Amino acid sequence: DRNPDPSHVQALWNFINGYYKGASADVAASNSAIPVPVLSHIESVACIAAQVKGDDIQFSGFVVDPSGVIMSTAHNLVGLRKLSVTLFDGQTIPGRIIRIDYERDLALIDVDMEFSAHVSLAEGVKLLGMGQKIYSVGCPENLGGTIYSGFINGPPRSVEGHPLWQVSMKVYPGSSGSPVFNDKGTLVAVVKARHKGTDSLGFLIPYETIQAFIRELSLQRGNATITTQ
Repeated sequence: DRNPDPSHVQALWNFINGYYKGASADVAASNSAIPVPVLSHIESVACIAAQVKGDDIQFSGFVVDPSGVIMSTAHNLVGLRKLSVTLFDGQTIPGRIIRIDYERDLALIDVDMEFSAHVSLAEGVKLLGMGQKIYSVGCPENLGGTIYSGFINGPPRSVEGHPLWQVSMKVYPGSSGSPVFNDKGTLVAVVKARHKGTDSLGFLIPYETIQAFIRELSLQRGNATITTQ
């Protein structure tokens, strides 16, 4: 779209500004089995439904800016016809793509709502390596707020020039786009997909890819250009 809606473009710039300010989410819950900082992000997770080439699909996303910007994966959105977002409280609202990058497999979705809780991208960290404990919070099979724990079980591999981490963790249909945290509740990755033939081996898009995605947005803003779809 060479002439994007100005309100959508403004939402994108608000998101970039918030990223560099680095606001954090509030702690909202606790549980003896799951670290409290991880549980605090449940309200920031959204279940996303899309009509793509005549098919209905469901995946996950998470609020990354209080102005209503949600991050998810991009591979689910090829041939998109309609998009809706179901929030933690069960409310469903329309969503609009404001930025998509199929190579990095990341997308930003704008919704007409402000949020009190979100996941800070500015405070994310890189995965440490083999054996690191991690937690995903997402909407597998449309079950919002589901948490799975796992660990890194393989070295990063390059896929089309971008790194992916291999993890031992439950990954079901709908998990794609789920944020992944360390035990301190800091964002480390996004769930990309599961290994074919299993639901206990998956692949993650690491934080450094998210950083590169946001950095490119910032550079495009400096050049007064934007790509939306």
